[in-house]
Order: sequence, then C-alpha cells, then structure tokens
Amino acid sequence: MKKAILFTFAFIFTLSLQAELHYQSFGAGWSIGLNQNVVVDIDEDGDPDFFINGYNNELGFVPVFGKGCFSSPSYDAINNIGSRELTLHQTGDVLDQTLNTFDFIDNDRGSAFNANTNELALGWTHMQDQYIGFFIFGSGRFGWMKVAVDTDNKKIIIKEMAYEDQYYTAVTIGYTGQLPSTNTIATPNAFEVNPNIESPTSTISRDDLPVQSPTSTNQLEKEVTELLVAPNPASDIVNITLNYMGEENLSIIVTNSVGKEIYRNPNNILQGETSVEISVSDWSNGIYFIQLQNEKGIKTERLSINR
Repeated sequence: MKKAILFTFAFIFTLSLQAELHYQSFGAGWSIGLNQNVVVDIDEDGDPDFFINGYNNELGFVPVFGKGCFSSPSYDAINNIGSRELTLHQTGDVLDQTLNTFDFIDNDRGSAFNANTNELALGWTHMQDQYIGFFIFGSGRFGWMKVAVDTDNKKIIIKEMAYEDQYYTAVTIGYTGQLPSTNTIATPNAFEVNPNIESPTSTISRDDLPVQSPTSTNQLEKEVTELLVAPNPASDIVNITLNYMGEENLSIIVTNSVGKEIYRNPNNILQGETSVEISVSDWSNGIYFIQLQNEKGIKTERLSINR
C-alpha cells in the first residue's frame, strides 16, 4: 500500500447516560477522493486503524491487520466487485460482540465502488446515505459511520461518525448522544489529503483541527514492561510473562477474531513480575488477542494458534 499521511480524527465529546460516546457530524460531508488513501487512527494510540480509499481504484475501507475491522454478513461474504461485503446497517441496529469482523482480519478490504468497471457493490446507490459498523481491536471499541458514495466524482463522503469510548460497550447505529440543537462543525474540506503527495513529510495533528476534544492517553503502555507471549504461534500451552508497575489490579482477557471472550484470568495481576500459563489445546486454529486491562487502559498482543 502506498505511503500516506497519518490522519487523526477529532471527535466532539459527549457523555451519555450509559457510556462515553464520541460523535462527530461532518455537516455536508467530508469528501475523500479515489486513491487518496487517508489513514485513520480512531482511538488515537499512534497506530493506524484503517484506510479510506486505500485500495487501488476502489472506493471503500481497508483495515489494518488486527486493528480496525468492519462488519460483514458472513465469514465468506464477497460482493459483486470482488471485495469483502460490508454490512449495510439500519438505524437502531446494535453493534456488540456478535458483530462479525472476521472477514477483515486478513487485511482485506470492503469496497462500495470499482472505478475500473464503473460498478457499484450490491446494496449501494449513488449518493444514498448508508450506515456501516466497525470495531477497533486494539482498544475494544465499537462504532458506526454514515457514508455515501459519489460515483460521478469518484468520492466517498463521510457524513457522521461515532464510537463508544468504554471497552466492549455496544453502540447503537444512528445514536449520537446529543440533543437536536447541538452544534456541529462545518464541512471539513481542509482535512482532505492531497492525492499527489507520494512521500509526505508532515503529519496532520489534533492542533490543526478546528474543534477541541479531550486528549486520550493509555497509561497502561508505560506500566506493563518486559511483556513476552511464548510460544507464538502456540499449539498446547502459551505463557504470558510481564513486569507490572501499576497500582490498580490488572486483568488478562483473551478474545477471538470476532471479539468473543475465550479466556479471563481468574486472579487479577498485582504489582511486580508475573507469569501466567494458559492451556490452548482445545482452541481452534486462528488469530486471538491477549488484552491486558486496568482502569487506565488496554494493551493488546496478538496470539496465533497453529497445530
């Protein structure tokens, strides 16, 4: 994939009764042109989660392995233009741990339009608003986007976006957590990335954006050191060793590639050096995610089971 500018979204901060919802309206829409390959870091951890219009001559979304993934109807759902089929959600749909994101874990893409054949994927219509759901593995966050495809000008237009800030908290499609009178920012045309830039030398940061939002930090990254997951790939037993310098109790949770919890350490980890042995002999081959969690954040490591 070609080089791109790392882009960080700024979200309007809203606190709902159930969870902390980050929501942003892009007004008339944020237009992203064909092959612009905009890189998105939803959870602001410094690592990209997915790309918009990153696949050659297609309008769609390309996830980063083990990071940001999009929902699909089934494990083998391929659309008529040859990419993974994106689930087109309706207002009121709930995204939770039953959300199928397995299709995208292999760094494939979900596209809505092929510019080579001038063909839309089934279910998509020129300039019709659609909802798609996503999940960020690294931080365990569900979210949704309201998007439209402009086939005449070959652009994806992002209308709205929201995600729940709390770990593995379900999100409702179309729910913003805001009163109808809430102000939104103007169409962010200045956010667009120049498609002619081959080797960018600068990064668009939060300071360049016209709205203010709270800074998010993951203190846990500093509190967990000397982390080792071995063997990896594993077949029967996997050992997790680490040195924990935090004061809060630390949990170890393992989820599969679709977010289902497979294992939870029965004892919280306390300060100091720790070694945890997990039997994986009855786990299916595939990709799993080891999540170290305390009140300050989540640290995720990828685990492969292969026999």
